[in-house]
Amino acid sequence: MRSRRWRRPATGLMALAVAGVLAAALWGPGTGPRTASGPSGGPAAAAAAFAAPVILDADTHGAILLDRGRGELLGIRADGSVRWRDREMASRPYVSCLAQCPDAVGSGSAVETPATSVVWHLGDELRIDTGRSDLVLWAASPEEALVLAPRGDGGHLLELPGRRARAQPQPVDGTDPQLFTSADGNRALLTFRSPGTVYHPLERRDGTWTAAPAVQAASGSACLDRTGERALLMGDRTTSLAEAAAAQPRELTVPRGGFCALVGRQALIQRFTSDPERGTTTTTQVYSLDGPLRWERADPGFHPARWDPESGLIALATDTSLHLVDPHGTTVHTGPPVADVFLPASGCLLVLDPDLHAHTRRLTTPAEGPSPCGDWDRAPRAGG
Repeated sequence: MRSRRWRRPATGLMALAVAGVLAAALWGPGTGPRTASGPSGGPAAAAAAFAAPVILDADTHGAILLDRGRGELLGIRADGSVRWRDREMASRPYVSCLAQCPDAVGSGSAVETPATSVVWHLGDELRIDTGRSDLVLWAASPEEALVLAPRGDGGHLLELPGRRARAQPQPVDGTDPQLFTSADGNRALLTFRSPGTVYHPLERRDGTWTAAPAVQAASGSACLDRTGERALLMGDRTTSLAEAAAAQPRELTVPRGGFCALVGRQALIQRFTSDPERGTTTTTQVYSLDGPLRWERADPGFHPARWDPESGLIALATDTSLHLVDPHGTTVHTGPPVADVFLPASGCLLVLDPDLHAHTRRLTTPAEGPSPCGDWDRAPRAGG
């Protein structure tokens, strides 16, 4: 059975998407190469913001790490051992785990020329499907993958895994596609940064994906709640809420940001800005869905937060420390600085140190049954 994985929105594309948001804020649109490693030039503050390693995807069995210093991806098991390393795959903007990490797929190209292969890490095997410029947005295996195939007129054909053989791929249009999945893995939204005026709701039942009719809404970016019943859509100038994934969204008074999370009737919005004097700043705000701002804070550095629905705690890394913040904005724990954080499962926080050592922290303590962190809890604890 496939373990539940609390992915970043758009999985491995998250590093690219947020890097693009910050690049636009710093230098304007279209500046610098759009790679998984982020912009290569610009102010020193931005260079520092993109120096730390990143967790691209993880579950209770392992993780994919981006070592930006060496320019390579690492597939690690939960015991800390490295199963694979791949420098070429680090340039792919679409990277995610398969049914179980660190099995992985990478697709797309970081340069203007189209990619001509899809890369798979399957156990200890490296498989390269050559002659393909498909974008693999989600996959449990090479045989069960959600794919955007290029269309002759510049658009795409959306191929859904598990569909009956006579079903035809669905034409979709736009550039910079992103897939945002719910935490339980049963719903997703496909958006396009350009034109950013329509999104495609997707649902998975019994291993079969289906696509609902496209919804007109400003939706260059998005986030879904735990089950995907609600979705927050962020356009160029507006933020809106869909009470059901395929419902017509209603505009909110919540400002847009570069990153969002949706838990219950609250939304977390983060904006990433920089100036020559103060460097890079992450502004974190939590709003009620009916509009009022509940709390906000500004911290140095570039640090997307992780909000665990099970405990209600928000994990927020800064340049100086790791904070666990409750839904009211009160810091309940402060620890040493870390490179990145991730939620591989409900109630479990995966912490990545600057030296690429990954370890977990339980956010909830089950009264009975296994740990929410799975195999990570059986891993050796280097350095305590």
